[in-house]
Amino acid sequence: MTLKPTYRWHLHLRVEQRRELEDARDHHPKPYVRERSAAILQIDDGQSPHWVATHGVLKPRKPDTLYRWINWYQTQGLAGLLAHQQGGPVRRRL
Repeated sequence: MTLKPTYRWHLHLRVEQRRELEDARDHHPKPYVRERSAAILQIDDGQSPHWVATHGVLKPRKPDTLYRWINWYQTQGLAGLLAHQQGGPVRRRL
């Protein structure tokens, strides 16, 4: 008998949200928006955020990073994924 793992954390996207993320994943000009959209879609498909963070993205991430992406998307929509550009502040050269 094989038991299917269960996760306490679930993401349930509406059809419109899923279409928006699929379009961003496939066509957005910014690579980081495509990556974030793809990760959120994998989680909506039933993968755990931890698995997606370590195996489902090109560069392994900390699971907290994916939770942050999900929170941005849930509170701000696609604009939230776009507004929080990756990397730290750009330092001016003197």
